[in-house]
Amino acid sequence: MSSSASDDKALGDRKVKRKNLKKYVSKVFKESSVTAVSSILSTVDIRRKVFRMIVLILCLTGFLYQCVKFLEYAFQYPTDLEISIDKPTSLEVPAYTFCNDNGIVRSKYCAKYPDHCTLSDELVCKKYPKYCAANNSALMPRNEYYMPDIDITLEEITELGHNLSDFLPAASAGFDDD
Repeated sequence: MSSSASDDKALGDRKVKRKNLKKYVSKVFKESSVTAVSSILSTVDIRRKVFRMIVLILCLTGFLYQCVKFLEYAFQYPTDLEISIDKPTSLEVPAYTFCNDNGIVRSKYCAKYPDHCTLSDELVCKKYPKYCAANNSALMPRNEYYMPDIDITLEEITELGHNLSDFLPAASAGFDDD
């Protein structure tokens, strides 16, 4: 009889553990942030509980159906990738874009409007020797002509602006100018 007593005790322990586990799981789901599960578990009326479970199951089924359909649609298309690197010998203009805040060439501007220009300051030339060396003449526009609201027409900007050969003198022969 000692074996049946130990079997009864083991069975009783399992029931207690199951009850404790059930209480723990119930408590976790009641406090869950998943509102559907917590509302199902906190409902006392059996009919409401069954109705809410059916609604939850239908929603999960619809969600899974949509996921499967989306994945079927997404996997229909191949995901192969071919990379082709071309190095053309010549490029059509405007294949490159140069951004320059000062679209006017200083030497061209001072050649056309010498009364708007003045001699470069020696301090500027000492501090920025490249700035003065690039300018064939020592002239530079006066401060009042640096303003963006000066009256220059589009034709003058085109005439006084930078050319492609100014940026790429050695490579300009390789460009098609169609």
